[in-house]
Amino acid sequence: MGKLNIAAAIELGGRPVYTISGKINGLGAEATASVNLSGSKTELASVDSSGNYRFRNLVAGGTYTVTPRVQSIYQYSLTPPSYTFSNLGANQSADFSASRANYNISGRVTGLSGNGVAGISIRPNFGSSQTVLTDANGNYLWKICPPVLQL
Repeated sequence: MGKLNIAAAIELGGRPVYTISGKINGLGAEATASVNLSGSKTELASVDSSGNYRFRNLVAGGTYTVTPRVQSIYQYSLTPPSYTFSNLGANQSADFSASRANYNISGRVTGLSGNGVAGISIRPNFGSSQTVLTDANGNYLWKICPPVLQL
């Protein structure tokens, strides 16, 4: 009795088909994501709660680009921004890393003469009790990391 050749059995229109799958790592609990497939086939895949996605039945020889999208109250950067697979000839994996964007507020405190004033306590106007001090030239830098939501 013969054995079933899975690769030969999984064909679309006489051509082998493959899968591109992967994971988006680093998403916060507040974020939802999807992954867009473009090129030889267009499709949108949802990302599950563990960050996994999958595109099936991609015809061999095609060119496919996968691009993640994140919906969140925060801005995320994704590395890499996309993957492209040319002349697809096997199942492929495409993982992404998501990181929440950080922001800075900076400025300079000067006296009437225009010279920087050192040692001035700067507090943002959003109820924070934390402060930063101006340096010897009157400069300050406030690094703002978005808070982690507790859901």
